[in-house]
Amino acid sequence: MLRRVLNRVETAVLHHPRALLGVALVLVAVSLWLGLGIELRTARADLVPEGDKAQARWESLKSEYGGLEPLILVLETETEGLAVGALEDAAERVAAALADRPAVADVFYRVDLGWLEANALRLAPPADLERGLEGVEELFAGRGEALTIGGFADLNDLLAARIERGLEQGSMLPADDAPAEAERLVELIESEIAFLEDPAGFADRFTAQPLRLLAGSRLAALTDRGYLATRDQRALFLLVAGAADGLEGRRELVSEVRAATEAVLATSPGVRHGLTGPPAMEVEEMASIGRDGRRTSIFAIAGVFVLSLLAFERRRHALLGLLTLAIGTVWALGAVRLELGYLNMITTALVPILVGMGVGYAVHILSQYELERRVHEREEAVRVTYRTTSAAVTVSALTTAAAFFCFLFMRFKGFAELGLVTGVGVVLCLVATLTVLPALLMLRGAEAKALGLRPEERAVVDRFWNRATARRVCRFPRLVVTLAAIATVVSALAATRVRIDSSLLELLPAGAESLRYLDLLHDESDLSNDLNIVVAGDLDELRRFATAAAERPSVERFESILDFLPESPEASDRALERAQSLFDRVEVGREGSTPAAWSASLARLEGALAEAADSAFVAGLGELSAALERARGAAERAVGLTATRLGSGASAVHGDAERRLLAELAGLVGRLKESAAAPAPTLDTLPSALRDRFVTERGRYLGYLHPAGEIYDPDFLARFNTDALAISEEAIGFPVLFEDHSRAITGGFEMAFAIGGGLIFVLLLIDLRHVGRTLLALAPVVLGTLWMLGLMRALGLDFNLANLVAVPIVLGVGIDGGVHVIHRFRLEGAGGLETVVAHTGRAVLIASLTTMVGFGSLALASHRGMASLGTLLLAGVATSLLATLVFLPNLLLVLGLARDPHEV
Repeated sequence: MLRRVLNRVETAVLHHPRALLGVALVLVAVSLWLGLGIELRTARADLVPEGDKAQARWESLKSEYGGLEPLILVLETETEGLAVGALEDAAERVAAALADRPAVADVFYRVDLGWLEANALRLAPPADLERGLEGVEELFAGRGEALTIGGFADLNDLLAARIERGLEQGSMLPADDAPAEAERLVELIESEIAFLEDPAGFADRFTAQPLRLLAGSRLAALTDRGYLATRDQRALFLLVAGAADGLEGRRELVSEVRAATEAVLATSPGVRHGLTGPPAMEVEEMASIGRDGRRTSIFAIAGVFVLSLLAFERRRHALLGLLTLAIGTVWALGAVRLELGYLNMITTALVPILVGMGVGYAVHILSQYELERRVHEREEAVRVTYRTTSAAVTVSALTTAAAFFCFLFMRFKGFAELGLVTGVGVVLCLVATLTVLPALLMLRGAEAKALGLRPEERAVVDRFWNRATARRVCRFPRLVVTLAAIATVVSALAATRVRIDSSLLELLPAGAESLRYLDLLHDESDLSNDLNIVVAGDLDELRRFATAAAERPSVERFESILDFLPESPEASDRALERAQSLFDRVEVGREGSTPAAWSASLARLEGALAEAADSAFVAGLGELSAALERARGAAERAVGLTATRLGSGASAVHGDAERRLLAELAGLVGRLKESAAAPAPTLDTLPSALRDRFVTERGRYLGYLHPAGEIYDPDFLARFNTDALAISEEAIGFPVLFEDHSRAITGGFEMAFAIGGGLIFVLLLIDLRHVGRTLLALAPVVLGTLWMLGLMRALGLDFNLANLVAVPIVLGVGIDGGVHVIHRFRLEGAGGLETVVAHTGRAVLIASLTTMVGFGSLALASHRGMASLGTLLLAGVATSLLATLVFLPNLLLVLGLARDPHEV
């Protein structure tokens, strides 16, 4: 059937070349018109399957709550020693400038610490508050009604007396959790040491400490004035919600935020800015892909052009081959418009792929035509060339297209669409090669006589291959086959150790601004996008989610509006009544500690700690003994500091600083009294910034599940998502989406590879009608793929979510050489191996080199995902070429299917 179809095409080409070219040019014009209307879709949502439930939940939640994927503006110190206040002032002015920008919907950058302080006791868990009150009462036991604290010396005496009472009662520390209490003693004494070493600096820092103690983890990533910050407070974060979704909306958001920020920071020396978060990452990634697409296409076209000039005896033949490729590529772009109407961020690789592969089909025809023109007139040369090469070219192209079409079985739409557009593109390049190219040869190859080229006029490739290499390929067949077998076994073993790196961050361009600041966000703050979200219809359901989350080890913490509402209003009321009574009895001194009293109190504390540590050791309580010993050692260091730091001049400095601390403490006690008497906060009294962060437009409540591990660890990711979906079957977020999409890619890759391999085998079996010949044609690509995997292991390369499809692509492309060699071998017979290696090998070499140039252009991309795909494709085609030109001819000799040309 194939032969009959090709005969009809041959007849049309030979008899009506001008008409055929006219039709081709009309199709080119139509395809150009269609191609100009191709849309570039760049959202990741366009890559996932239609009807994907996880993606649908995410899109639905985004429509209800616009702050799920904020643009994160980072302000950081550019000048060493810049005060955090300068950053805070810059953040305030930037936030004000962004408020009027049309692309900005909301800016969250600061927490109302005044509100948190006023409600701190109401927000504390009642059980924790009760334990804290018991600890205070225990500390002041024996002091009477007035609970007086007069300075560090007084505090040390209170602590020493508490330990002494515990020893009298048979316990090292009068606390339920003695080791934890001992660790708190270590921290307290270390703070006292810090004061002795730097009294003024400690007093300056003290103003923030009570707030952090009251609010706990809620304030872990805030400055003293409530700005979102890194832990070292060298950078602040502004979370900017966009007014519109989609790439254009995000581009506008990024542009406006950057412009407004640069205008503000022009008057803020020492402060620089950067952008991260999903909008910045998507905009930066798409910009790099756009640049890479243009650059790699230009490089592929230029490289193939130069290589073609070096490969053919006549320069015009190189131009005809490139013209044929251009026509096929334009047809392919027109087909894209009819098939899909758009390209996504993956299918933008269509042009470099087609440039690399498509010209290879023309190479085989042109290479044979040049040989035939040495002995035949133009028309007969075209006829013989067509009959000699068209079947092999067709089969190799169809097997390649079949491998790409198998991508349609992948659930991940991005790669499925790559398979569709590339498979159709390969077929169209084949059609152009079988119709346009012979017609061009009929019209442009009009010399009256055969070429009769002298050897010195032949192409560069001829001088390399026919003269220097081809004759040496089959000198040592058994050695070559043995070495190939060893390399294959080693590569197969190594292939089992090639891993899949699932991190999306490794795909972005190295040095990308968004990636650098994302690392800062993850490493130095408590903010994150790598979390799952549950949505509750009411507070009772939200509480059930919080309880369930606390029971899941993969969930580090559950963040919701419940953190800013009383856990149990009734229990809080009872605890606060007790707190009010206690605070009314607290008195704060004003004079501070004398050096003598301070030194004596520390000596007493050290002695009590030493006795407690010894008692714990004798009782076999090793953990408690070690903690108490650390506290004793800290007290000993503090005693030494009092001797050196509390001299006549220094004592005045310490005294002033201690009196400042006592004044701050007195103010804190007053605020605690106010907090204890404050009414319980309600949803209506919450600051708008907090309410907007946790409540959707429909009035539903968001709960953020923070992972306790690394989400790019597949085992942890599976556990975390399983726990999230157990908490709520509607849980959604980046981890759920990432696992869903990763599974679609990896599972689809395995299916595409299996189906593609089976389909190629069937097509070859139909064509060659012999199992042995089919296996011989497959041998080079099988070995080449295994060698590629072994090379990956040797070079430390990994698969990732972008380059996994390299294996089925190499399978489809690498089969080309084996098909042509076996087809030509059938034609030449057992004694024609030298002709097969010299002539067909030459064409296979040129075609593979052009493919390597096209694929290799992708390796130059700044986008590391695209670059890694190009690198693997380059390696896979190279190893398949080596197996085709070196291993396959020698295998034919070893199997006795061909005669050794050196013995003829």
